[in-house]
This record gives sequence, structure tokens and C-alpha cells, in this order.
Amino acid sequence: MKIPFEMFITGSYLGIESIISNSYNQLTHEMTNSTARKMILSLTDPEYKRHLKYGSAATSLLECSKLRLCLFGYKDPADKWDGLPAVSIVEIMSNEHFEPKSRLKKAQFLISLLKRRWGKRKSKYEVDCLELYLDDLYVEMTVAEKQVLSEYRSEDGRWRPKQNFLVTLITAILIMFGMLLLTVITGVLFLLVIVCWVLFVRYHMPFFIVSVVITPIIRSFKQLMRVLKKKKKLKKKNGKKKSKIVNKKKVV
Repeated sequence: MKIPFEMFITGSYLGIESIISNSYNQLTHEMTNSTARKMILSLTDPEYKRHLKYGSAATSLLECSKLRLCLFGYKDPADKWDGLPAVSIVEIMSNEHFEPKSRLKKAQFLISLLKRRWGKRKSKYEVDCLELYLDDLYVEMTVAEKQVLSEYRSEDGRWRPKQNFLVTLITAILIMFGMLLLTVITGVLFLLVIVCWVLFVRYHMPFFIVSVVITPIIRSFKQLMRVLKKKKKLKKKNGKKKSKIVNKKKVV
């Protein structure tokens, strides 16, 4: 399917009717849901639209792809619709040929698409667009149909993911555990501050630190420096001795 589509784009750009018609026929006859989605993504991409004229075969191919999803796209799982522009999804679902016809089933399918976009920052515009169409469907529903969707709709009229009791309970427990842990850490730090203050002020802790901790470190450092100096002196003496021996051998 990739080669005919590339031929179609090339023919549309160059304006060669024979290539356009041959590739168009092949694309429409061999079209599947997967290839229809790929063509919608490509033909709505600004890079392609820049080279394609309105009313050309590209527009007709785009409409064919959307019609394919109108008739058979409902059978695909929600993850297959990932990446499709929200505007295209609304156009497909609002088409009179979209299956199923029921408003409730349309809304449930739309919610399954929204579940994969809720909470993602990059999908903010996409979510807003789909939620607006979902509002339009909700207004036309009966009271019984609205009751089915009540778990996804808040009191202020906003759409939200379904609340899972187990997840909510675990989240509450984790928050409580975190607050308890933070309280314990704060208490321990407060006690440490008090202990340090008592040691420094009352028992002259700075002198104790200097005499017990810092002084031995300074002494060991001085000893290390002395050892290194002795090693350097020995190396110099050995070097001088070797040079004298070599000079004597040369003289002899």
C-alpha cells in the first residue's frame, strides 16, 4: 500500500493524471481500516496539504478513507485510533453513515477514545474537541441513557475518567503514609537540632570536635607528608649514586 500511496502523492504534486488515476484505483480497491487511518494522517498533514489542491483526487481519497472508518472503524479497538486528529474523529463519528447509529453507543465508544487521552498534556486540544462532541451527544440522550454515563460526568458537567475504588483507596493510604513519614522525619530532625544546640552551648562541643576529630586528621596528614618527603630524598640519593658509578665506569 505504501508504493501506490507514494505514487499518488508524486502524481498529485506533478499533476500527472495517469499516475493519479492508477494509484487512486488501487488504493480504494485495497483499502483496509489500517491503511485508511494512515492515509487520513498523511493527507491531513500540513506537509502534504501544502502540495495538494482542494477538490483534487486527494480530497476524494480522504473522504473515502473517512467513509471506510465510518462503516467499519467501530469494530477496531480504541488504541488503533491513537494519533488520528480529533477533528477527523468528530467528522467520522458525526457522519450519518457511522455505525452504530445509537447515541449511547457512540458516546461509549468516544469515551473509550478519551480514556487514552485523559491526563496527557499534549492531548489537551484533542480532549477538548472530543468532549465538545460528547456534550452534543449527551444533550440529545434520554434520561436512562444519561444515567449510564453518569459515572464519567462530574456534578459541574465536566467529563472525567471513571473513579476506581481500589485505586482511590491505595492512593489515600499512600498519602497518609507519606504524611506520617514526613511527621516522623520532622520530629527526628527537631530532636537532633535540640541535642546539637545543647552540646554546642552547654558542653563546648566545638572544642570537643576540634580535639577529638580534626586534630587526629591533621596529625595523620602531617605524618603522610613526612613519609613522602623521605621517599623523595631517598630517590634523589639513589639517583646520585647511580650517576657516580656510571661516570667511574666510563673513566675506566
